[in-house]
Amino acid sequence: MSRDPAFQVPPFSVRLLEQTTTLHDPDQLLSFLPASYRDGRGDLIAAAHNIAACVEKELNLARLTTVHHWLWIAGLPLPPRALHHQLLLGREIFITEQMDMHLVWTSGRMFLKPIPLFLLEPNFWTEYLSCQPECGCSANTLTECKRRRLYRRALGFLFSYTALLSHESDFRIAQDRHLLRPEITWSAWRIFVEQLDTKYIYPRIDRRFLHGELRLSRLNKIYALYQTPLRGYMARWDRYGAFFHDYFSWLASVTVYIAIVLTAMQVGLATDALAHSPTFQSASYGFTVFSILGPLVASALIILQFCGKSLSRYADYMSPGKTTRNTVLCYCILVQRDERRQRPSRSTGKMSRPATHWIAVLVAIDTADRLGNPDSIAELYSGQCSCAAHLATGLHVVIKIISTILLGASNYTMQFLGAPSRSDVDRAHAKPRWLDVGAFQLSTFSNNESQQKISWVLLVMSSITINLLYNSALFLFIFTFDYG
Repeated sequence: MSRDPAFQVPPFSVRLLEQTTTLHDPDQLLSFLPASYRDGRGDLIAAAHNIAACVEKELNLARLTTVHHWLWIAGLPLPPRALHHQLLLGREIFITEQMDMHLVWTSGRMFLKPIPLFLLEPNFWTEYLSCQPECGCSANTLTECKRRRLYRRALGFLFSYTALLSHESDFRIAQDRHLLRPEITWSAWRIFVEQLDTKYIYPRIDRRFLHGELRLSRLNKIYALYQTPLRGYMARWDRYGAFFHDYFSWLASVTVYIAIVLTAMQVGLATDALAHSPTFQSASYGFTVFSILGPLVASALIILQFCGKSLSRYADYMSPGKTTRNTVLCYCILVQRDERRQRPSRSTGKMSRPATHWIAVLVAIDTADRLGNPDSIAELYSGQCSCAAHLATGLHVVIKIISTILLGASNYTMQFLGAPSRSDVDRAHAKPRWLDVGAFQLSTFSNNESQQKISWVLLVMSSITINLLYNSALFLFIFTFDYG
């Protein structure tokens, strides 16, 4: 099996760092790594415990690999422009340690990952990135080992910096912004770029780096449409208030325009030319209906999107890959606990024991039966504290929406049942009595049929229980145990 020698040796030999290392000195090579990294569950792990996993985390491009065929929408297949040009475009440099955020830009911002020290040490490439003699991948097949994939990512990352640091002014800007170690000299950097052989580097780099700068807004759209519905590449809102502010600000602007159009239509209807125009009458009728229903439908869609985002985030936290703690679903209590720390925090929400709705009664009985809890209290979620907070917020929003719909429907039905029918009016006139038609009155309601009265009373009782359920069902309080 023929092997590609380009992936078996470091892509450069110049020593950019002052430290000197020997080929098989793990302690010195370890000094180039971060102190720790996070695994898939978010747990912190010291880099010395698993060097290979730490390097893979530092060079992780999984999110961009999944949407590689759509990257042409987010950026041109060209190397990134130099640092001085980024500043000329009014983009402030923001440091990120995520490889998949490197060279991603948005309005006034450019995210750049500083060059990790281990990528500037040739011995580290030989020890952890270059293909081994017993490697199963070859130059003639599409099969690639993990090391070759990491090699491509690392080389593509260094290639991006050869484009960013084209001039000495770019080099000084990078050192001022802490993207490059201060002990590296400009002359050594020139030799480094020459040894990378950038003219023929494209077959050896990861395909992500065929595209230089990537626009964040388009990455968000790509992820929202093709990868993770209702969620983007990077979170746009850091709190729920910002989410509603953005959407309802847009809706308010549209509402102002609708008000202007309606005012213009009123003026048009007052003129002789348009008052008798069937076309204008039809257009006015249609736009009036749209102006009534449009904002309501838009508001409903915004709330549905918010609920979808909350449920999606909750499902993400509840996935087995995110936590190893036990999870119990029920209707009665919200608990958050962190068992990994010496000082765990516990946040608990309780539902009032009196059953206020038959659904709550059934679920509470089922929960108590399964968990053996005489107080009908059980855990809704046990895990990360941030997840419990998001879950509580989402539940309260859903509860308010459902309660509004149910109470509104109950009020409408009670108004309908309380209004006298034609037979009620005829029966009252035969006595003779007079009924007041309009606002609800007990004197008028007493003349209704017994079936209407019973239905009305049942609706009143159910509305009271629903109100109790949806206003005092779930609350959250926090207390901390100190084992120190």
